[in-house]
Amino acid sequence: MAVYSGLVPDALDFATGRNVPRGHRYVVTRPATAAGFLFDDPLQAGKPQKVLWVVGTPRVGPLTIEARHHDGGPSSQVARLESGALPGEIYPSSFQLPRAGCWELTLRWGSFEAKVDREFTEAAR
Repeated sequence: MAVYSGLVPDALDFATGRNVPRGHRYVVTRPATAAGFLFDDPLQAGKPQKVLWVVGTPRVGPLTIEARHHDGGPSSQVARLESGALPGEIYPSSFQLPRAGCWELTLRWGSFEAKVDREFTEAAR
């Protein structure tokens, strides 16, 4: 999945209360109802990673994130984020994945679901 930099689409800017974190690369989910601004870039396995999730719909309850490694195996919930952050439709997160590789992250909030695939590298020692 592509990682973007520079200007963000107007819908994302609006969803953050016009407070998009400038200078951070970001990913867009499928469908394009959410985006994640990468505060840790590149993402690394084995240590907490900070991502600011922005949803393009009103926040309804918590956001849960499940992760599944592309080589199979069961998915596991890596984060449950409450909807109290301001401004805008945002969910700050910090989560850790156990190993490097390509992971599919499934985001759920209210009746909405979106997915994004991201590569996590080995953490520098």
